[in-house]
Amino acid sequence: RDAARLDLAQFYLANGFSYEAIGVLRVLERDLDTDDLVKKVRLVRGIADTLAVRPSDALAILESERFSEEVDALMWRSMAKADANDFIGARADAIAAENVIEAYPNWIRTRFLLRAVRSAVETSDTVLATRYLDAVEFAQLTPEQVSEYQLLQGRIAEAENRTDEALDAYGLVIAADFRPTRAEAVYRTLRILEEDGRIDLAKATETLHAETLLWRGTALEAEAMALAELSFQNKDYRLGFDTVKQAVAYYPENKAITDLLAEAQDVFAELYLNGRADELEAVDALSLYYDFRQLTPPGTRGDEMIRNLARRLVKVDLLTQAADLLEYQIDSRLKGVAQAQVAADLAVIR
Repeated sequence: RDAARLDLAQFYLANGFSYEAIGVLRVLERDLDTDDLVKKVRLVRGIADTLAVRPSDALAILESERFSEEVDALMWRSMAKADANDFIGARADAIAAENVIEAYPNWIRTRFLLRAVRSAVETSDTVLATRYLDAVEFAQLTPEQVSEYQLLQGRIAEAENRTDEALDAYGLVIAADFRPTRAEAVYRTLRILEEDGRIDLAKATETLHAETLLWRGTALEAEAMALAELSFQNKDYRLGFDTVKQAVAYYPENKAITDLLAEAQDVFAELYLNGRADELEAVDALSLYYDFRQLTPPGTRGDEMIRNLARRLVKVDLLTQAADLLEYQIDSRLKGVAQAQVAADLAVIR
């Protein structure tokens, strides 16, 4: 009975039904009473989890000591590591497993090679990435795999500073409109155009706003959110600050997001310290400050920022709003002589 269930699970895997295989294997592992099948069942379960894109479950099995010397396990482990974004480990395992991939059917070889290309690209090894990409049988690819292949062509070209070739490849991916690859192609196109000084800021910020949902929950999301700097360049401050706020909430420890937060703080200070907020309507400047005042720098720079905004509000007869700002400053930020000076200003307004 155990052998029959294992055969059924392998049949499901051979036909691409990974979740059905996992269901059979769960029953088999629970009822298994044949000790000599344990290792084989665990390996098949690791393969099933890999094909189901469940890298954490797959690696819990494939990284165990019992499979440390199994070359076949290395091949599946390479794919699982790539899906888990461990590209350094995936590249090392892919190199170690190269000799066994010819024994597998084309659809598995293709899956392995595409992930190996990705791992090589992400570790800046374009020579290895090109070699693996050349080994892919292009005529046998599905439409989705063609899109992934073209995306990886673009990544290699971009890494080698062949930006026009990269843009052409990304254009093909965007036109094919398969969501995961399209999202990355859009992001990388915007990044190249921004770096080359060829970007249309209005179109770019509109595209960013439209593509946000496609990036949500993906490994690309944090990098894509870092493009909020384009909103600042386009003077769409609210969209930029709002994107930064979300990015910090989702990815507080991501370096790109930390750098973006620092840039947002600089932009915020520039608005209210150096007069750039004068380009905005007074009410818009006030609402922008209240919505994102957590970006206010500490100390005297922050105090001067608040006073500048209050003066602007007084000039346009928004006295109540100016008084509220100064009162907040007195209650929350100032002490001693500075507090007394602002209190005098507040008394004049009221």
